[in-house]
Amino acid sequence: ILLDPWFSRFDSGFLTGKFNPNATLPLDEALINQHVKKAAQILIVHGPWDHMADVPYIAKKTNAMVIGSESHANVMRAAGVPEGKIVQVKGGEYMQFDGYTIEVFPGIHSMGPTKKHAVPGHLYHVPPAPTKIADLPEGDSLIYMLTVGGKFSIFLMSSANYNERAIAGLKPDVALIASIFANQIHDFSPRLLKALNYPKTLLPTHWDNFEAPFTEPPRDLRDTFGDAANIDLWVKEVKKLSPKSQVVTMKYFESFAP
Repeated sequence: ILLDPWFSRFDSGFLTGKFNPNATLPLDEALINQHVKKAAQILIVHGPWDHMADVPYIAKKTNAMVIGSESHANVMRAAGVPEGKIVQVKGGEYMQFDGYTIEVFPGIHSMGPTKKHAVPGHLYHVPPAPTKIADLPEGDSLIYMLTVGGKFSIFLMSSANYNERAIAGLKPDVALIASIFANQIHDFSPRLLKALNYPKTLLPTHWDNFEAPFTEPPRDLRDTFGDAANIDLWVKEVKKLSPKSQVVTMKYFESFAP
């Protein structure tokens, strides 16, 4: 099961104040083929290029089911993903598979200092096949919960914001949490940890410079955004709020088992 799989990193100018929405989307087939051999489901959190640009290729390569919002589904249709492999959701769906379930919750895009979404917009009709950044608007944000065998659960959130009332009361064993710009949202970490009943294991995600090549070690964006992007400060805050939680910051393509 893949969450927002994106391998084809490039410099869009987004992190340097020179954002080019008309930049052509590259496709690193060699890197994708090296790391993705099979997939049953691909879960889309939201639609910008750094989440969804590689999904059509991966879906067609693996014959995976793609789960996402109406906008995400329309991009998949435009890119030639078979209709039978597209599942359109909006939050509230609770899907049973062989030995596991996937539950969908409405989410929210992260907010920087401007409090605006970076790439807003929806696609209510099937557009031409996407070729550039501007062809991939947000199209709603989603959060997922994967539960295996009715026992072990994983909270999957790759946008640094959430609807507290939608997720309150969940008790995941592991939580993937996007942390960038957490200090731009009121009590981001305290409210989230409480809503999730202080998970045993926390894996920060989408905290790194996502336009730097994978050949470099992951680094956060504190040089660009200051404390709002300082992963060390966020980890320190979480450990203070939830001292029994294990916080694991991973390297690229590293495996982890709790």
